[in-house]
Amino acid sequence: MSHSIQLSPELYGILQQQAVVLNATIESLIEAAVRRDYGQASPTKPHRAGKGQSANGVSNAADSTTLAKNLDELDQLAFLTDAELWQAARTRLHPADRNRMEGLLHKQQAIGLQPDELTEAEMLADRYDRTLLVRAKAAILLKARGHDVASLGPDPV
Repeated sequence: MSHSIQLSPELYGILQQQAVVLNATIESLIEAAVRRDYGQASPTKPHRAGKGQSANGVSNAADSTTLAKNLDELDQLAFLTDAELWQAARTRLHPADRNRMEGLLHKQQAIGLQPDELTEAEMLADRYDRTLLVRAKAAILLKARGHDVASLGPDPV
């Protein structure tokens, strides 16, 4: 079924810009917005299992192995020097990765992601999570060693 709607030039311009950025059609942006705002899920969006779960809700053994490996790596931070811990505590996600993750998030909210984009988004989210864990563990170790870690506060928005 097809319908015509009248849009203000301003709104049409906004939609055109987003369509270019997201490599999508204006129609798909409008349809995704209507579906999102009025409660009908897109029939083309796959159900995504929670992290560490398969589609039936069962934990994946590979995710458990990865978690154990990450915990072991975090435990190894205790053997670093104070200077190395300060470096780890100040680690940030690369700006290109952060920008790509933001772009994928916007696209996901607007029209959804293709399977390869979902995989990339999950990889970037995992990288971000790991960076936060390393920063937090390094800060805890520095504080336990008597350092003032106030300078490691949250990033300015």
